[in-house]
Amino acid sequence: TSVSSGAFSSDAKPFYFGGGSYGCIFEWQEEQGWGIEPIFRTGRTVTALTVAPDGLLIAVGEENGRFAIWNLERRSEVLRESTETNAAVKAIAFSPDAELPLLGGSSVARDPQ
Repeated sequence: TSVSSGAFSSDAKPFYFGGGSYGCIFEWQEEQGWGIEPIFRTGRTVTALTVAPDGLLIAVGEENGRFAIWNLERRSEVLRESTETNAAVKAIAFSPDAELPLLGGSSVARDPQ
């Protein structure tokens, strides 16, 4: 699979990367090497991802204009939403307090709330 996006946690350990068309998020830790099994499966092509500043959440953008937020400690989905345009989410970032994700795509950057 191709790697479509990646992000470090705030302490640079571990590194997370999206597996493109497989719709999977993988975790790499220096001590263990590359993760063979995905930690999350989105079901759609991963186009962007970022880790919250506190390292507790990961936000993932998809080709179909949807995005999801996952809790890294519990390995569970917290939120899944669609953008108004259904255009691919090409950039995603958290605010410094990890309260607000910001999405960007081919149409306009917007706050999803």
